[in-house]
Amino acid sequence: ISISSTNQGTKFSLGGRIENFTYSIGGSTETFNNIGTANFMLQYRFFPTNLNVRIERRDPLTKSYSLDEKVFELGLKYKFEF
Repeated sequence: ISISSTNQGTKFSLGGRIENFTYSIGGSTETFNNIGTANFMLQYRFFPTNLNVRIERRDPLTKSYSLDEKVFELGLKYKFEF
């Protein structure tokens, strides 16, 4: 659990790991009133390969006038060692 204070208000994050799944959910205090403003991340590691798949919903890096605008990302990561 992480709680931080910023210029825009108080932000929180709850994260953890269950076997090959890593998860994180968080947002501002407004998230308690409107779950649609929450940020989340779900990542799965395919074992024994070094492939990770990540799905993330977060605030955009550049702020806009809409509060409900979120960025959805799908990421694939392969760790190659030699």
